[in-house]
Amino acid sequence: MTHRQSHTSHHDYHGFVRGESVDLGQDSSLRVDISDALSEKDKVKFTVHTKTTLSNFAKPEFSVVRLHEEFIWLHTYLEDNDNYAGYIIPPAPPRPDFDASREKLQRLGDGEGSMTKEEFNKMKQELEAEYLATFKKTVAMHEVFLQRLACHPVFRTDPNFIIFLEYDQELNVRGKNKKERLASLWSNISKSADDLLLSSTVKDVDEFFEHDRTFLVQYHNHVREATQRGDRMTRSHKSLADCYIQVSLALLQLGTLDPALEKFFAKVSDTLEKARKLEGRVASDEDLKMVDTLRYYMKDSAAAKDLLYRRIKSLHLYEEANKNLERARLKNRDVHEAEKAQQEACEKFEKISALAKQELQDFKVRRVAAYRKNLVEMAELQVKHATGQSQLFKSCLEALREEGC
Repeated sequence: MTHRQSHTSHHDYHGFVRGESVDLGQDSSLRVDISDALSEKDKVKFTVHTKTTLSNFAKPEFSVVRLHEEFIWLHTYLEDNDNYAGYIIPPAPPRPDFDASREKLQRLGDGEGSMTKEEFNKMKQELEAEYLATFKKTVAMHEVFLQRLACHPVFRTDPNFIIFLEYDQELNVRGKNKKERLASLWSNISKSADDLLLSSTVKDVDEFFEHDRTFLVQYHNHVREATQRGDRMTRSHKSLADCYIQVSLALLQLGTLDPALEKFFAKVSDTLEKARKLEGRVASDEDLKMVDTLRYYMKDSAAAKDLLYRRIKSLHLYEEANKNLERARLKNRDVHEAEKAQQEACEKFEKISALAKQELQDFKVRRVAAYRKNLVEMAELQVKHATGQSQLFKSCLEALREEGC
């Protein structure tokens, strides 16, 4: 079987995207969404749709096709742009990864001859639903990245972002090769070490930033642990749903061997099949409403930590510029150059600090609103599913009693 998934209708998954973990409340002057997406073996083609009244764009409405590597190119450009050192760079969307689902579907196809037709069809439906859920989440995270940029008063006017949205040809960017990925990993490790070193040697006299740095370090660790535990919980629900399939099919087969209990087994089998679908929804809702929210803010808090790293690095450079100026004055040599460098370092540090304070305050508001919204919705869905499961098994019990089983 081919593993090609196309969503040619915007409404096929539009509701899923709007229920995503980050509620952004887009400004009507620039609205960006992914109206269509096509999954192929080695890539996903995202159709990025834009409506705008801004004069920066040539037309009020347009669509372009983008690959994941082009999203990463945009994110890397923003991260590396020194003009944006005082901003939280929205987390890059995750690389589309359907390998696990494809392997399961391949194994299912290889084992088709050893299963009954009914067993094969049920397993196939389950795996296709899993593949589709992964696909929708991938689309949603790519859309959220663009919407964060579109909502930001500075990023929305960035020339490369405008090119990304408007240029109707391929951008011809490539993904990182193995050597570049290793270099990026080493850079992140070095940055973490530098952060620890700077934090221990550079005294931040601003209580706001010192408090936020301590909070973000602890918060990031806690949200990472919660994400890992949430993933395990979701996997447990999915595993239970898979067990329901196996038990349901086994009972049907058992019924064919024992005519006296055939109705009994058939009824329980049907109940377990319905319970399997409910359990699958429980897993999907927990994954979407809670785990995805945690995972996103784990990445967003890491981006906020990066902002604080850039600020403390700027403070370090400012202090070094002050020392250089003192030495130049003592030697009465290159004083003008040292004064100019000190002034530039001071202005850069003050600019980053002012921007960072507003960004961190926005991060708090955004985070609190997202958690409140999604956790309330998850609790409501949990009650709904629990009620459905309870009613399902009560109905089964009543039917069995009526049959005299």
